[in-house]
Amino acid sequence: MMVRRHTASVSPDLPRLLLKHAAGIGIDTGQVCQQIGLGAATLQNSKERMSFDQFDALWEAVACQANDPNFGLHFGESAPSYSSGHLLLAVMVNCATLGEALERFCRYHSLLADETPPELRDEGHYCVFTLGVALPGRHYAEAVLAMFSVVVGRLTENRVRPAEVRFAHHPPVDLAEHQRVFGAPLLFDQPRNGLALERQALLT
Repeated sequence: MMVRRHTASVSPDLPRLLLKHAAGIGIDTGQVCQQIGLGAATLQNSKERMSFDQFDALWEAVACQANDPNFGLHFGESAPSYSSGHLLLAVMVNCATLGEALERFCRYHSLLADETPPELRDEGHYCVFTLGVALPGRHYAEAVLAMFSVVVGRLTENRVRPAEVRFAHHPPVDLAEHQRVFGAPLLFDQPRNGLALERQALLT
């Protein structure tokens, strides 16, 4: 488990999403919460945030029980369905363009987590939605990128797919699920994790 050196926190919405997914694949979520000392009050109180250290512990406990070599991908592609009513997604849905929606997400990212927010980087032909922090492990990074690939598709009625998907980690042996989930060129051992989008796509 990655040890963080500051007091960053996450909204209880994130652990709730993770536990919904865990329950859906047959994991005893009560046992997982007991294992890491996570009380029901933390999850039920929308104003009480969870430390990133505890969220990392929850993530690790669920991932260990999932017995899924592509746990991050599968959680990431399912998460938008669980979170469809979240305020931040509602803001994004009501934006005029994909570029505006992604900019709003970066601006209001602290509603979910108060760690370094993602950013849109201009690379000429591409704009890259780049994760703003080093994530603890392959599955965590793949979950976030899969989630945003799905969100981009939904915001644009599947008219936009990533031009490239960039991962900071080494490639796993089997890439079949990555190819299914992203439907785009996959680049590994990159400086940062991110989704590269055609500049024109941001006007969609």
